[in-house]
Amino acid sequence: MVCDLRESMEDRLAKILNSLSQRINKWESESEKCIELEANFKSMESASKLAYMQAGESAVKAEAMLRATPDWLEKYKELQKANLRVERAKRSIKLAELYFDAERTNQANQRGIV
Repeated sequence: MVCDLRESMEDRLAKILNSLSQRINKWESESEKCIELEANFKSMESASKLAYMQAGESAVKAEAMLRATPDWLEKYKELQKANLRVERAKRSIKLAELYFDAERTNQANQRGIV
């Protein structure tokens, strides 16, 4: 009975740690995608602004004109959504860490009772 309880407790911790590992991998993947999107966005933004300025527009007007384009808006929203996915992944990791701590405390309490 005590052996079964110990195996069950170890199984729960292993599942939580496996979940934590998967969440970390997801965060890493989402972060890499976000980095790529941000680099592309900044490159597009710089090139477009430079083109407006080379056409004779002031820097302020070039930026305003750029931000008024549907392409800029779409790419900006895409980048913000990627940032949101990264933040969600981070919070998911934190939640798994809390589950791990709670399970570890629960198991310590059960060992004290048994």
